[in-house]
Amino acid sequence: MTYFARAVQPLTLLALLATGLARLASACDTGSCPLLTQSQDSVRTKGSFGLDVAFRSMSHDRYVVRSGAASALVDFENGRLVGGHHRDATMDHELLQLDLSYGLSQRLTLVGALPLLNRRSHGHYEFRPVDSQAPVAHEHGPIPPGSVLSTDAIVHRKTGLGDVQLGATYAVLWSARESLVARTVIELPTGEYRDLDVWGYVDRPDVQAGSGSTDFVGSLQYQRGIGGSGLGLLAAGMYRVNGESPLGYQFGDDASFGIGVTRSSASRFRWSAQFAWRFLSSDSFRGRSVPATGITTLSLVPGVRVRVTARSVLYTFVRVPIVASTGGAPLAPTLDVAVGVGTRF
Repeated sequence: MTYFARAVQPLTLLALLATGLARLASACDTGSCPLLTQSQDSVRTKGSFGLDVAFRSMSHDRYVVRSGAASALVDFENGRLVGGHHRDATMDHELLQLDLSYGLSQRLTLVGALPLLNRRSHGHYEFRPVDSQAPVAHEHGPIPPGSVLSTDAIVHRKTGLGDVQLGATYAVLWSARESLVARTVIELPTGEYRDLDVWGYVDRPDVQAGSGSTDFVGSLQYQRGIGGSGLGLLAAGMYRVNGESPLGYQFGDDASFGIGVTRSSASRFRWSAQFAWRFLSSDSFRGRSVPATGITTLSLVPGVRVRVTARSVLYTFVRVPIVASTGGAPLAPTLDVAVGVGTRF
């Protein structure tokens, strides 16, 4: 499938989901659909602005494949993959993001997102020749026969501005009882993706602040109130098509779908809970599949939103993985927590 064909998949998904969800047919606002959209808010009234600041922390340190599984090194300098190079141990990601929105009309909202702080770290154990104190990674060479796993973990860390996102949301349906909001976003390669490690090589792509590629995201979020009880049903879907960086690396496509319920109370609280399914396909480097990448997870996502003033809200959500099956990735997520504040003016 060509990159163009893959890039229009989010739009095709929007059309198909809109047809189905409209027949099923309270807005899906801040804190209601937290893990399936690129921003936490939906649509604005004409001429109004929205600002959202959120901090998110994600960790991966639970093994989902056999303990002996080894990952490949991406050798950018020589354009190759070095198999069986290391065993992943931990992966952490912290993100501070600013989202801006402007209501161009009653149904159409322009959106933008700037990752102000994108901090990633990844620890692994490398295979070394017997009696050698130098990690094989220093030379990016093949793993000699009889190599053993090191006992001290090597940690790669990067911090910087992430990739900027620009797009729009459109209210296909919008009423006091139900809403269906479509969103499309383009992510531009503004973050650094060629930072070097301590040995002078281009560092691993999953710790870089940016991806180096132009990516496309399409999503839908639907919510319907149930009578006057304050209960609501929600559903959301997202598909992300990742491009290839100038270095030849391409992260796998990302698909998510979630269903859940919300509960609003007169005391300004809004509770939500959803089951979220996520599928990450394998990465590729210069047309070759990268080993130990790709994973499928099913998570429980409780969240709460508190209206502080007539124009401002606080929200938080926690993503707790229930089931993880791997297409190769040895590590599964263990916790995903976000805290944010949103306002409009």
